[in-house]
Amino acid sequence: MRRDGYITLVAAVLVMTVMAAGSLLRAAEETKTIEGELVDARCYALDKANRGGDHKECATRCATAGTPVGVLDEKTGTVYVFLSMSKGYSAHVGKTVRVTGTVVHASQILPDKLEVKEGNAWKQVETAKDMM
Repeated sequence: MRRDGYITLVAAVLVMTVMAAGSLLRAAEETKTIEGELVDARCYALDKANRGGDHKECATRCATAGTPVGVLDEKTGTVYVFLSMSKGYSAHVGKTVRVTGTVVHASQILPDKLEVKEGNAWKQVETAKDMM
């Protein structure tokens, strides 16, 4: 009987530890809006010059093939990698975008809303979440 009580106590402590860790992770998440260029995260990580119009064709192919995309924050230089299917964003790589979503793990974002700059106006487009 004593052994069963010990096992129950250890199990309870483990469950409470996991729950506390989950709460801390959720507390670290924040909703944020980031504006910048939508880039092919892999190519940009290899060479910071892999962006803009000169890289659009390659970035479009990579995003269509499933390479992660991210928004290059104009203010900080940080690339926020999208935690969603990149294929649906391939038409927008190389463009200025504004993404709103949940930032997790410092530089990853789960996009809820994506807008593409067209001239002086912003046009909302589907996110991968909308495409599912």
